[in-house]
Amino acid sequence: MCFVMALYADLRLKLNTAMSSRQIAKRKAAAGSAWDSHLDASRAYILKNLGDANKGKVVILGSGHLFDVPLVDLSKAFKQVVLVDVEHPKSAKKAVKALGNVKLVTCDVTGINNQLSQQDRPAPCPPKDLLADADFTVSLNLISQIPLWPQDYLTKQGKHSDETINTYLKSLIQNHLDWLKSAPGIKCVIGDQEQQLCNKGKVFHTEDTLFGLELPPADETWTWKIAPKPIWDKSCDLQHKVCAFRIE
Repeated sequence: MCFVMALYADLRLKLNTAMSSRQIAKRKAAAGSAWDSHLDASRAYILKNLGDANKGKVVILGSGHLFDVPLVDLSKAFKQVVLVDVEHPKSAKKAVKALGNVKLVTCDVTGINNQLSQQDRPAPCPPKDLLADADFTVSLNLISQIPLWPQDYLTKQGKHSDETINTYLKSLIQNHLDWLKSAPGIKCVIGDQEQQLCNKGKVFHTEDTLFGLELPPADETWTWKIAPKPIWDKSCDLQHKVCAFRIE
């Protein structure tokens, strides 16, 4: 069991670094076709739910490299498409050039990243007007990413217990969901809720990526084979359980 926990901790550290850096495109390339079913399912869920929305404005939170965004379909369906991320990679900037109704917004949706070095566990303050006139909003593979940088920062500070840090990180995710709930129109969430270590198709260790937060019932769930062996370890695969649901 100690070996498993040490292995998981090492994998989690490496994964968090990869998923929060510019290296994500390289990680996708390394995984080959292993990501395809996850990306297909993410895009399909978005398209499945946009039919109920008015077609004025759609906001995608966590657009990233656009791997999981059906951008052309959204551009055709809505008058305005707003892509939101803390950093837009070159691939995303290139992709939107030919689409006149797509806007890139650089934004930290928690509002805390610039405050962490000045305040102890600052209260989240998402941008007030970003979703004010949205007809369709998608939080895309973001809920388990929101805590990553604050978790690393607070852990390295060494001021707080794991329990205190985890409670704070859980509150950040809950605030994100509450913010979505307050927005008009249709609101969808696609995100990881569990990390799993697997060997020969059998899960032998799981970790909650949401720090105990309970989510609404999922419309759909699927597995994201994010790091098949030997990307992180020659003995096991790392995968995520992904859920998709609407916020009413």
